[in-house]
Amino acid sequence: MTNTLSAIKTIRSHVGYARFLATCIDAGWIAKVEGIPSPFSYSRHWPLLQQQDGKLVFVRETSHKIYQVFEIPKDAEIFHEDPDS
Repeated sequence: MTNTLSAIKTIRSHVGYARFLATCIDAGWIAKVEGIPSPFSYSRHWPLLQQQDGKLVFVRETSHKIYQVFEIPKDAEIFHEDPDS
């Protein structure tokens, strides 16, 4: 999977993150993307979200209260259930 992703949106508060999540629906899981710092996440798979415009994204807290939204890579494998559970 490509590790040259850049954030399409940065959210700088817990409230902003909650508001963003309220506009999305769950869309599955993807394998952890190497190269994206996520010091508060230890899972091998990350939740995938679908935005209102249909774009598939995932969100990572890259530092304290800084959430970055990334569009999924074109070659990402999507799992419909959490493979870790």
